[in-house]
Order: sequence, then C-alpha cells, then structure tokens
Amino acid sequence: MYEKIISNCELYAIDEKYREAVAHAIKLLLLDIEKSNNIKVGDNYIPVQIAKKVLIYNSINEIDIDMDSKLRYEDLIE
Repeated sequence: MYEKIISNCELYAIDEKYREAVAHAIKLLLLDIEKSNNIKVGDNYIPVQIAKKVLIYNSINEIDIDMDSKLRYEDLIE
C-alpha cells in the first residue's frame, strides 16, 4: 500500500530536498492508520479511509515555508 500511495503522490514533483521527509511522514501516517479505524486530525477523529484518500494528497500539495522550517528544526532536511 505504501508504494502505491507514494506513486500516486508524485513525489518527483516536490523539491528534492523535501522528498525524503515527505515520504517518511507518509510512512508514519500510514502506520498510524493501520492501527485503528479512525485517526485524530486536530480535535476531530475521521475514518481512516478519508485519511488515505484525501489527507495524504492534500498535505503534499500544501507544503509551504512553515513545513520547511519544521523539517529543518527536526533535522529531517538540510
């Protein structure tokens, strides 16, 4: 499933410095999703099917400067 999602996310379109960190974040999210039927997003719980189809795609398409600073702070990118 991970490989299919990564393929669908078209990581090649993301700046190379973000790709590994984004792939890692997706992997962690998928591990969380596999453990339950719902996942917490903010203060709400949503069905994992929605997370699989919508959240992963949207999170990749909305990377911005805030994401860059967080990734740098966590030493996930240089």
